Amino acid sequence: MAELNENVIEWFDGDDTIAVTLHQKKFVNRVRKLAEQSENVVILHENPDGSIFAHLPLSCLKLTLKRPAELDEQEKSELVERLRLAREAKEKQS
Repeated sequence: MAELNENVIEWFDGDDTIAVTLHQKKFVNRVRKLAEQSENVVILHENPDGSIFAHLPLSCLKLTLKRPAELDEQEKSELVERLRLAREAKEKQS
């Protein structure tokens, strides 16, 4: 059976705080950074697998729908080049 790695956000109507359980590394890192910046973000528990349970202000919750970007050929080639340079720089750091 596959390991269940769930990300959960919950809050009650009228509360100004949300509770999050996060396993996905990019979100765990975002919450860690927010906790360093604000006393209103509190990591309550860290699990051995790297997942966390934290409380954040409701204002941290943002639900958006991204639209696919419509890029012309020059914009696409510029993005490809930036990505290539970023990957090279990351490889040099390793």
